[in-house]
Amino acid sequence: MASKRSKTADPPNSDIEEAKPLRIVAIDSVVAALPGLTFNLSSLGWKAFQDLCGSVLRQVLQQVIVPFPEGPDAGRDLAFEGHGWSQNPTDARRSFVVQCKFRQTPGTLGLSVVKPELPKIRRLHAQGRCDTYVLMTNGRVTADSEQEIRRLVLEAGPSECVVLGGDYIDAAIRENPPLRALVPRVYGLGDLSQILDQRAYAQAAALLAASHEALSKFVVTQPYQKAIEALNRHGFVLLLGPPAAGKSMIASSLAMSALDQWRCPTVKADSPDLFISHWNPHEPGQFFWIDDAFGTTQYQLRLADQWNRVLPQLRAAIERRTRVVMTSRDYIWKAAREDLKLSDFEPLESSQVIVDVRALSLDDRRQILYNHVRYGDQSQSFRRRVKPLLEGACRVEPFLPEVARRFGDQRFTQHLALDSWSVRFFFSHPVEHLRDVVRSLTSDGRAALALIFVSGGYLKAPLERTSDQIETVALFGSSIAGAARALNELRDSVVSLVPAPGKIRQNVSETAAEPPQSVWTYRHPTIGEAFRQLIADDPELLRIYLAGTPLSSLMFEISCGTLGIKGAMVVPDSDFPVILRRLREAPSEKLSREAVASFLAGRCSPKFLRFVLSEAPSLIEGYGAGMPVRLAVRLHELGLMKEDLRLDLVSQWAELLIVKLDPRALTAPGSSLLTLREFRTLLAKAEEEVVPRIPDRLYSLESHYDGSESPDSYLEQTKELTSALRQELEEAGREESLDTLDDLVGDIDRLEEELASRYGQIEADDTDWLEDDRYSPASVGDASIFSDIDQ
Repeated sequence: MASKRSKTADPPNSDIEEAKPLRIVAIDSVVAALPGLTFNLSSLGWKAFQDLCGSVLRQVLQQVIVPFPEGPDAGRDLAFEGHGWSQNPTDARRSFVVQCKFRQTPGTLGLSVVKPELPKIRRLHAQGRCDTYVLMTNGRVTADSEQEIRRLVLEAGPSECVVLGGDYIDAAIRENPPLRALVPRVYGLGDLSQILDQRAYAQAAALLAASHEALSKFVVTQPYQKAIEALNRHGFVLLLGPPAAGKSMIASSLAMSALDQWRCPTVKADSPDLFISHWNPHEPGQFFWIDDAFGTTQYQLRLADQWNRVLPQLRAAIERRTRVVMTSRDYIWKAAREDLKLSDFEPLESSQVIVDVRALSLDDRRQILYNHVRYGDQSQSFRRRVKPLLEGACRVEPFLPEVARRFGDQRFTQHLALDSWSVRFFFSHPVEHLRDVVRSLTSDGRAALALIFVSGGYLKAPLERTSDQIETVALFGSSIAGAARALNELRDSVVSLVPAPGKIRQNVSETAAEPPQSVWTYRHPTIGEAFRQLIADDPELLRIYLAGTPLSSLMFEISCGTLGIKGAMVVPDSDFPVILRRLREAPSEKLSREAVASFLAGRCSPKFLRFVLSEAPSLIEGYGAGMPVRLAVRLHELGLMKEDLRLDLVSQWAELLIVKLDPRALTAPGSSLLTLREFRTLLAKAEEEVVPRIPDRLYSLESHYDGSESPDSYLEQTKELTSALRQELEEAGREESLDTLDDLVGDIDRLEEELASRYGQIEADDTDWLEDDRYSPASVGDASIFSDIDQ
C-alpha cells in the first residue's frame, strides 16, 4: 500500500467549481438525494476512510472487494472484478482498481496527488489488473480537475476512470442506512442527525396535527404573551403551574407557530438524553418542546441529575438560536431547583423566562370557558342551563383551562348536577371529580385505564395480550377484548392514541419484532393521578400495582415508608418484601445501578433501608467504593454504613482529589463522610500537592478549550476546588497559602474572560420571533360573552 502520509499532503486548489455530473446511473441517483447534507469525513483518519470507501463500493455495487494489507500496495488500496458499474451480467468482466486519497483537512483534491500514481497505473494495466481505475477521496473535486484526472488516467491505459469525491460519499452515506451501520463512526461526523431527527420531527408534527381540535379553541392569554416575549428575548421559557393549568396547550401552540410560520424543525423531547441526541449544532432554528421536564406527576431526582449533565449543552444550543419550551408542575419545580445547578443555566433563575400559567385575567377565563363550552360536544340544552352559571365558574380559584375543556365534554359532565354549587365544585376540585368520573366508567373502561397505568403511562398499541395484561383486566371484571374496545370509546376524551415517544422506541425489548408505532396514554396526567388514588384506596389493587408496574416507573411513583414526598404513593411496611423483590430483579429489567441508588437515597425510609440491609445487604453494599455520593451520605447520616466501606469511599475520593483535582471530598455533601481528623489530613495534603498543580490545570484547560460549552461551566470544577481550598485553609489559619490561592482566583477570572472572548456570542436574533398581529391579546368584553353560548 502506498504511504498513507503522502495521501494527506495535496495542496489546496483555488479553482472551485461545481463538480461535473457523473454519467453512472447508480452514482447519479445517490448524488441527487439530500444535497445539503455533508459530513466531516476528514476526522475519520485514513484507515477508517479506506474502510468507508470499501463499504460504499459494497453497498452501491454489491461487489466483493479485496482490501490490500498495510504496506506497499503498488497503487491499489482496494480491488475487485465485476461486470462494470451497470451490473449488467452480459457485460464482460473487468478488473477494477480503487485508490483512496484521504485529506486530513477539508479542501480540494489537486493533480499533484494523482500524478505520482500514473506509473503504477500503467504497470497494473499492463498486467491486466486495471481495466477501470476508481479514485475515491474525501476532498472536493472540481469539474476541471475531474476532467484532467480522467484524461491522465486514460492515457495511462485503463479504458475507464471514475472519480468519486467527497460530495458523492456524503450522498452515499445519506442514502444508505446499512452503510452507516457498517461504519458507525459517521454518526458523529456532522449533520447526520438531520436524517435521524426526521422521525422526531415527524412525531412532533403528528402530535400537533392530532391536537388541531384543541388548538382551535385556544385563547391567547397573558401567560402566552409572556411566553412569546421570553422566547423572543432569551430563546427559552419555563411554563409553571398546577396540574391541568394549560401548560402543555401553551407549549403546543408555541410549537405550532414555530413549525408553521417560521419552519422551525420541532422536536418533542421526553428526556435530557433525547434533547442531546436530537440537538444539532449545525442546524440553527430548532424548536424543542419538553413537557414535564422534571417529572410527570412528581419530582424525579434522576431527571434533575440528567439535566445537570446537559445544562451546558442546553445553554450552547440556545446561544446558537435553538429555542426551548419546558413545562413543569409548580410543586415539582420547587423541589427540582434545590438539586439543579442553576449557575450553569442562568435563565432558570430569571423570572423573565419563568411564566406562571395561572396568571389569567377574568377576560381570559371567560374566553377560555366560552370556547370550550360553545365548541365542545355539549348539547344545546346543557349550554342553555349552564349559561347563567358560567360567570361564577370563571371566578373559581384556581381556574384551570383543562377543567374548562372537560366541562365542554359530555363524558365528564354526564353525572353532574347543573346547579351553582355543583358547577363551582367541578372547577375547584378537578382530581376529586375525576375520581368520580373513573368510578363511573364501565369495568372495561377502568380496565383500560389500568393497562395504561401499569405500563408507566404509555400502553403499546395494539395490545400485546400478555399474561400480566390478562391478570390486570381480570381484577376489574373485564377482558382484553373489552379493554381494547373501551380504549377506542374513550379516545380523545379520557385517553389519546399518539405516536410512540422516543423513550418507548429506545427501550423496546430486543425480542420485539419492531418498536411500537403508537401508544395509548392519558388525555391529561391528572387522570392518572385520579386513578392512582383509587388504587391506593384498595389494598388488593395496590399489591398488584406494586408487583406489575415496570420498576423504572414504579421507583418514581412510590416512597417506601412515609417521607412527605408530594404525590408519591406510600408503600406500607407490609409490602416492603414486594419492593425488595422488584429491586433484586433490577438487572433483568435493564435498570441502571445509578437509578436504583437514587431511589434508595431519596425515596426510602430508614426502616426500609434497614430491612434491605438485613434481608439483601449486597443490594446496597455491592456498590462498594463506587457507591454514588447521595446514597453514601444518606446511609452515613442514618448510621447504616459500615466503617470499612466508609473508609474505602473516603480513600477513593481522596485519591480523586489528589490525582484528578476532583473536589467532592472537600465539598458538601461528600465531605460529610470524613471525620474531622481525616478532613484536616486531606486538606494538608491538598495544600501541599494540589495547590501547586492548579496553574498547570489552568494551562491545560486553556489549551484544550474548544468552545463547545460556556467558559464558566468549563471552569466550574476548578473554580469549585479553588474556592473550597481557600475557604478551608483560611478557617485552618494557613495564611501562607491564601495569597497563592487569591492569585489563582484572579488567574481563573482572567482565563474565563479570555475564553469568553473566544467563545463569543451569537448575534441576537431579529427579535421578530413569533411577533405578529395574530398573537396580540383579543378583547373579549365583559360577561355578556356568554350571551350566545346556547345558540
